Parts: sequence; structure tokens; C-alpha cells
Amino acid sequence: MLETESESSEAIRNLVLLVASLSFCGHTELKVDFLSSTIYELDSFKLPEPENRGSTVRNVHAFAVLQSVFSRAQSERLSTIVLDAIATVYNADGANYFLLERQNSLSQFAEKLSAKPASAQRKFYQLLEFVVVHLKHVPAKELVAVARYVWRNLFLCISKSALQYDLRGPNIGTA
Repeated sequence: MLETESESSEAIRNLVLLVASLSFCGHTELKVDFLSSTIYELDSFKLPEPENRGSTVRNVHAFAVLQSVFSRAQSERLSTIVLDAIATVYNADGANYFLLERQNSLSQFAEKLSAKPASAQRKFYQLLEFVVVHLKHVPAKELVAVARYVWRNLFLCISKSALQYDLRGPNIGTA
């Protein structure tokens, strides 16, 4: 049984990587349509030009499949495999993130973060870190989505604490 699970997991990984590699296939070169979507820009930011050496995204539809699989994934393994594949696409060419920016991948992922396991959340934040540190870009939409996620979770935490307090009642004057 363990061998079958391992084989299944490896097969799923290979299929996801195949879909990721399909995002590099196509005849039409995509153009970076960067509309400075951020009010903040790092001094060292320079919009990368696509290298067009087989590692530049040309098939947005294949990438959209990865987005869809991540959104629907319920297992920790599948979620992390898809995020690893997306990281591979982003790392392949500095322009890939910007070619795919209109897909709103990371901001959509942030909205699904609460339903994902901790390992997938860490991978998501690693992708966000890649955009900021390596591409030197401040992804405003993504940061707003993360702020909403943090706010919702903070609100839930405070609400639970308040509810627990209400149920126990104040302990004023008790020893």
C-alpha cells in the first residue's frame, strides 16, 4: 500500500510538472504589460525583459490550470506540489511573474490560504518573498490580499477570545 501511495504521489508530481512545462510552449511571444500596479517601487526595481530561451511563459492557459488545481486542492501534498511548480515557472525567467501578473495568481492564492495546510502557506509566502527580494517588486494586490487574510484570522482569534470570556464571565474579585 505504501508503495502505491508513493507511486501515486510521484505520478501526480510528474503530471503537475508536465502542465508547468506546457506553460513554456507556444508560438506567440507574450509581452509584458506592466501597469505599475503598485504605489511603492523599490529603487533597484527594473522590469525584466523576457529571455525567450524556452523558459519564458508563452501559454497562459497551461498556467491557469495550475491555478485551478491549487484552488481546488484539498491535500497538503498536491497544494505544495503545485506551488513548487509555480515557483519553478517564476524562477525560470525573471519576466514570467510580470507576464502572468494579470492572472492574479498570488492574490487569489492568498484568499484560499486559510483552507490550506501550514506547509502550503509557507510555500506561498516563499513565492511572495521571491517577488519582493529577487524581482525587487512590491506586489500591492498580493499584499492587500495577505492583509485581508491576516485581518480575518486576527478577527476570528479575537472573537473566539471574547466569546470564551463571555461564557466564563468576568472573574472580578474572585480569588
